[in-house]
Order: sequence, then C-alpha cells, then structure tokens
Amino acid sequence: MNMEIRKLKNLTAKEYFASLISIVVLADLAILLNIPLLRQILGFFCFMIIPGLLILHILRLDKIEFLKKIVLSIGLSITFLMLGGLFVNCFHPFISSPLSLHPLLVSFNIFLVILAAIAYERNKLDFSIKNFFNFKLDLKEKSVSILLFPVLFPFMSIFGEYLLNFYGTNTILVAMLLLIPVYVVVITTSLQDRISKNTYPIAILMIAVALALMYGLRHNNIPVGDICYEYYAFKLTRDNAYWDISNFQTHLNAMLSVTILPTIYSLFLGLSGQAVYLIVYRIIYAVTPLIAYALFRNYINDHFAFLAAFFIVSQFPYMTLIGSTARVEIAYVLFFSAILVFFDKEIDESNRRALFSIFVMGMILSHYSTTFIFLLFAFLHYLITVLFGSKLETKSKIIGNEIALFSVFTFFWYSQITIAPFNSAVNFIKEATVNLAVLSMESLKSQGVFLGGIQQSLPHKVTVIIHDISFAVIGIGVIRMLLNYKSNQFDESYLLFMFMSLGLLILVLFLGSVYRGYGSERVFHQLLIFTAPAFIVGCKTISSIASKVTSKLNSKKLNLGMFIVLSLIVLQFFGGTYMVYQIGGIHYAEYLNTDGVRYSKFYVHDQDIAGGKWLSSYKDQNIQVWSDYYGRHLYAQFDPLNTREGISYRSEVDGYIYLRYENVVNGKIDPHYTKKKSIEDISHLFMRKDKIYTNGGSEVYI
Repeated sequence: MNMEIRKLKNLTAKEYFASLISIVVLADLAILLNIPLLRQILGFFCFMIIPGLLILHILRLDKIEFLKKIVLSIGLSITFLMLGGLFVNCFHPFISSPLSLHPLLVSFNIFLVILAAIAYERNKLDFSIKNFFNFKLDLKEKSVSILLFPVLFPFMSIFGEYLLNFYGTNTILVAMLLLIPVYVVVITTSLQDRISKNTYPIAILMIAVALALMYGLRHNNIPVGDICYEYYAFKLTRDNAYWDISNFQTHLNAMLSVTILPTIYSLFLGLSGQAVYLIVYRIIYAVTPLIAYALFRNYINDHFAFLAAFFIVSQFPYMTLIGSTARVEIAYVLFFSAILVFFDKEIDESNRRALFSIFVMGMILSHYSTTFIFLLFAFLHYLITVLFGSKLETKSKIIGNEIALFSVFTFFWYSQITIAPFNSAVNFIKEATVNLAVLSMESLKSQGVFLGGIQQSLPHKVTVIIHDISFAVIGIGVIRMLLNYKSNQFDESYLLFMFMSLGLLILVLFLGSVYRGYGSERVFHQLLIFTAPAFIVGCKTISSIASKVTSKLNSKKLNLGMFIVLSLIVLQFFGGTYMVYQIGGIHYAEYLNTDGVRYSKFYVHDQDIAGGKWLSSYKDQNIQVWSDYYGRHLYAQFDPLNTREGISYRSEVDGYIYLRYENVVNGKIDPHYTKKKSIEDISHLFMRKDKIYTNGGSEVYI
C-alpha cells in the first residue's frame, strides 16, 4: 500500500496525463455499455472535473490552493460542456443529430485529448504531482470523527426523503435539520481546537448537498415553476438531437444551461431529464457555498468564513426558489466562480483575467438576469473607481475593454442570435416603469416585506422578522466597514461591491411590487457572495456595542460576538428551511410534509402528468388550455405556447380547461396573488363544457 502511494506521488507528467485519459476511456466504456452506477459516477467525474483540471494545467496554475482548483475546475468544465456542445451543434445539418450520444462522445473525447496534449506540452519539463495535490489533512491530535460526521447529512437527506415519499414520515428529515445547527455550533465553539481546518470545507459541502437534495428528491416529477418551461426547452433539444432557437422562440430556449447542457448530462449519465434537473443540477449548485467559503477566507478567519458560507445555505432561495429555476443554478455557480478569481491573490494577472472572462462568458450563456446584474455592477465599479479612484486609493480591477467585450457579447448573443432574451429585457423595463406609478406602502405590505402582512400566520411573521433582522445586520456590517474602510481587512474593491449590493437590495426591497417576474429574493441570494461576510461583521458590531452595556458578560469571559453570530445564524437557518412553520405546527414545506401550503402549490402528482400528457397528445394544437396559476406552469412542460392562467377570475374561457390534483381532489383553485377559491365558485365555466378526460386526480374539459 505504501509503495503504491509513493508511486502516485512520483508520477511523471506523461503518466499523470495518461491516467486522466485512461479515466476518460473507462467512462466511455461505462457509458457505451450502460453499466449502472459506474456510468453515473465515472461520467460525472470525467465531465465535471477533468476538463477544468486540464484547463488549469494549461494555464499552469498547479500551485494554487487545492480547494480552489476543485471549485474552479467545476465551473470551467460547465462552460467547456456548453461551448463544446454548441460547437458540435453547429455541424447540423452535416451531422443529422449532432446532440445525440455518439457524436457528442466522440467530439468530447477529441476535445479532451487535445487539452491533455496541450497541458502535457506546457508542463512536461517541470511537472510535479505534489504541487497539484497540495493539500494537507492535518489530522495530528485532531478528531477524525468530527471531520467525517457531516458525511452523514446527505445520507440522512436521501433516506429521509425516501421515507417521506413512500411512508409519509418526516422524522429523519426533521432530525437532520435539528442536528445540522447543533453540529455547526459545536465545531465553531467548544470543539474548535480539536478539529482540522479541512473540517470546514467538507462540512459546508456536505450540508449544502444534503439541503439541496431535500428539495430535489422530494419531487418525482418536475415541480411547478420556471423549471417547467425549462424542461420543455430541454425536451425539444434532446428529442431533436439539435438545438435551434427557432423551434421555441423564448428567452428560456436561448439559455444553453437548460438546453444543450442538460442534454449532454442526460446522454452521458444515462439519466432522465427529471433526474438531471432535480439531482445533478442540485448537486452542482451545492458547490456555490464552497466557492464562497474559498473567497471569504481571504478576508476573515476559517470559522467565520465557514459561518458566512453557512449563512448562504440557510436562505430559503437556496432550499426551494433556485431549485425551481435550473438556469439560475448554473449561472450562480459561474457567477460565484468569476467573483472568486476576480479577488484571488494567488493567480497572476493574465490568468486571472482569462479565467474571469471564461466564467463570465459561461454565465452569459446561462442566464440573462444574472448577467444583467453583473454588467450593472461591473460598469458601476469601473465608473466609481475611475471618477473617485484617487480619493478612494483604489484602482478598477475591471478594465473598460473587458466591460465592452462582455457587453458586446451579451448584446450579440441575446439580441442578434437568440433575440428572445433582449425582448424580455425590454418588456421587463416597460412593465417595471408602468408599475412604478402604482407603488405604495400598502402594496409592500401585501408582498410581505414588513412583518409578513396582517393576515398572515404567526410562524410566517416570525420567519419574515428573522429575514428582516438578517438584512438589517448586513446593513450594519456594510456601514461599519465603510466607516472604517482604511483599517479593516477587506480591500476597497470588495467594499465597493458590498456597498453597491446593499444599495441594490434596498432598491429592489422597496420596489418589490414594481415587477414580480424577478423578486428581491433572487437578487439577495446572488449578492450574498458580497454581503454574507458583512453579516458576520454586523454581528460583531452589535456585540461590541452590547458588551459596553453588559460588562457582567465580559467578566464571565463569554464570547458575545460568537454568541450573537451563532444565535442569528441558527434563527436564519430555521427560518430559511421553513422549520419555524414546522415547530409552529403548520405544514408548509413540501420536502417535510405530504400536505400544506407549498405542497398544494408546487408538488406535481403522477395524475397531473398523466392528464397533461394525454391532453398534449390529443388536443387541437391551435386551441388554448386554461388552468389556475400553478396549473398553467405545470402544463407548460407539455405545451408552453398554449397554456393560459385565469379560470379563477374569468367569466368564460374559450378552449380547454385543465384541472390538476389540487383542483380535482381538494376542490381548490389557486390564483396565486389572492386567496384560494372553491371549485364551486367557477362552476359557471363548466356549464357549456364536456368532461373528456379524468384519472381521479386530473380532469380535462372542452
């Protein structure tokens, strides 16, 4: 065993790169022979890690921290797959089905061999395997059990959702959600001196994966949300084995993150589209807090960086909202990766700009709104540093040429090649401008910005208050760092992004009702890469003020700062995971219950899918399909162009009426923005309709 380890440590460049190609060959065999489990494991590793590793080798970045190598490799591999798939797609019609298994597999094997050859040529004279695998476990006099304990969380998540899906019990899941904050508190307080520093990245990744899988594994079908439209775009690409924007001219079909990328994963891993979106994408997205942790360590110590990363996974958008928008998951991984290299101090300037550009290009191909926010921040950062750089004693890390390049590429892709995203952006601005005229405090209250509205339950109000406190603490942290910007550990550029983030968050918070298509929750979650450390600083600021008043606590040597950080983070975790509702006796989250608010809105039953498939197969293609708000999204995965919402308020409908499980079994119609109605309240719509399909959980009328 020791001899084999020594051989691995002494691999030459030729042997190392040959080993990587050997893994690719093994993955090919597993894919072509369709060997269960091996195909998924080898395929995932091969196409999620190896392309990025080879690119890092080509850039000769062997000596950067190992954690950064891993997370950057994932982002690079994602961009590589999208661009590689787009390149192969361009050979249509010379290749009739370019996005089918064999053309893709052959093409990517050629791409990887070329990358490996270039990497070998650039590293053959001074390659050192020790430089690349430059991590230390540091387990001397440290607890191995505490290091490995968080590996239990993903297993609890998987087993817990299995029990919930088949037996209706959530005991394991609730136990996990109680155990996670206990573990976090323990490793950052009483056991802090007994753990290896490797514990923090392993812990945050395992917690992130466990929480992500709770949402993904709960759904046997594509849940209600934008993901239904994304799934339709994916099916068009996969079934046609060719991506063409003209087949479905919407902004969603223009995003390679929900068309070409999931097609590649589905074919290589031998998984259904549902499995790709609800499991593979969720696991990929779980890397974002790990990326954040790698960045935060540049400015704060390891355990506070860990807590700031944990703050990110403690938000409800991480649990549910982002999971219902697959394109956002991919875009955020690339956005976080871009910010990581933007502020990295290990990577030299030329390579930093190269990696930054790659990630931004991938982000542009993945999601338009994420891109627009990035471009806004890049421009403001450049403008402020150019105008006030001498006073701020800082220079712009983004040069004008880069902003121009990204803007031109964005305009070219969105308005000239795919067109639809540009039109969506124009409609966004138009609708926001019109709605601005009717903005009022009452509308803000109805959106639950302040105390969750008068009519809401106590757990809902408590949850909103927790979120408001977190936001206020972030604001305190940003203000504190701005007042002491010359003496704190954050560089001026990072502080500038923090300040811009706070300003944008305040804007979207108070103008949340101006446009409902892109809520403040997504903006808040995206900008946590800048603001999460401010939460830690805000807690410390509060503790320093409180300690002056409560001198008795200091005499007992209580770490008031850590106490406040942990208390607020645990509260945020319970709020973000909807455990406040569970503790309050209200069944809210679908990943914890078989009934409740979110279950009735977002959970899709097999009867819903059967009814949707039947209707899409036998309906007249020129006639519209009407449903309630959530039914419209649900049916969009079959026929997005003809699905309509409005049976809750229309006096009559001309076309089909599609009723989902909630409508048929529970007799409720959900308009989304107002209270539910009884099916009896819309009985007038059925007076001249005939029932042409029913399966006990879904019905169709014409």
